This record gives sequence, structure tokens and C-alpha cells, in this order.
Amino acid sequence: MRYCPRPHALDPARRAAKVPRQAPAAGGWGSLPPAKLHFGPFTGIFRGMPTDQVTLDATDWAIIEELQRDARLPLTELGRRINLSASATTERLRRLEAAGVVTGYHAFIDPAKVGLPVLAVIRLKFPGSRHERLHDLLAQRREIIECLRVTGDDCYVIRAAASSMAHLERVVDELAALGSTTTSVVYGAPMPYRGVCGP
Repeated sequence: MRYCPRPHALDPARRAAKVPRQAPAAGGWGSLPPAKLHFGPFTGIFRGMPTDQVTLDATDWAIIEELQRDARLPLTELGRRINLSASATTERLRRLEAAGVVTGYHAFIDPAKVGLPVLAVIRLKFPGSRHERLHDLLAQRREIIECLRVTGDDCYVIRAAASSMAHLERVVDELAALGSTTTSVVYGAPMPYRGVCGP
């Protein structure tokens, strides 16, 4: 099973080496990788399921929830909100990164503001077991912003952002050459992605 690449993920070599992070500047994180365009929400969450669960306490969840609301919080402000010192907050965050709980920091982009106002969910039934052609298409078509392999009648659920209906039609036509497709155009998001919540 192949999953879409996660360009915003922290470098695994860096996590393994536990490279110390610089203190953040007043406006941000200092040594963190630059934020990448990311339309959200699932890429980066499904990372080759199943996976070993990490035991988190209430403080860990408080850090996670604050960062999901605003990943650019200075460490001093993050510590103030969760009632820890900046050094203790930094150590907690390092442990969450090393454990693979926090996999990266990214920006959520409004597709319409960057010329991609048509958002669609495409379900694809792919015959057979050799999916290399689909993998190649996913790598080539930048309009495809997310791909999930799923159970049920469909093999894949794909999200695509296009500049127009004609543009979307071209993307769907390329997918339809690989298998049966069902396309739903998104009207709106009554509940935008809100992140993972603690117990």
C-alpha cells in the first residue's frame, strides 16, 4: 500500500538524532522547517496504519491542542498556556516529536485564494492489484492534494482542487482511465478540520 508523500513532515533523521532546537524568535519557531502549502486534513495523520500507540498525559494533550490551534506559538507563550516553563515545554515537545506524535508544522491554505476554488472528492474503484499507474498519476497531478486508500466498494478516496469545472473534468478523465470514478463537488465545510482532540 502506498500513501501520498508528506512534504511537511519533520525529517526522520533529525527526529532520530534529537537535534536540539533553537529558542524561537518573538514571532515564531526559529529552527523549525518552513511551513509548506497544505490543504489539510488527513495527509500526515494516516502514516501507514496500524501504528504503536503512544501514551499521552493531560499536559501532552494540552500541548497538542494548542499547537493545532496555532503552530506558530512562541514556546514561552505555549508554556504559559499549559502552566509549564519554556524549558519544560521544549523538552515535552521534543519527546512528542521523537515519538512521532508531532510529525510536522504546516499552513492551511484557502484553495480559492490561490486560484483553485473548485474542491472535489473523487472515489476510485481500481481493478487489479498493480497500482503503479495510479501512483505515477498522483505524483504528476498537483491538483490532487490528498489520496486515501480505503475499505469498501471503492479503493481510493481522492481530494482534488481545480481552477474550474473544465479543469476538474480533465483531472477526473485521467483518473477514469484507470478505473470507475464517482465525483462529488464540495459546496462547503460545515465543520472544517479541527485537529485531533484528547480524551
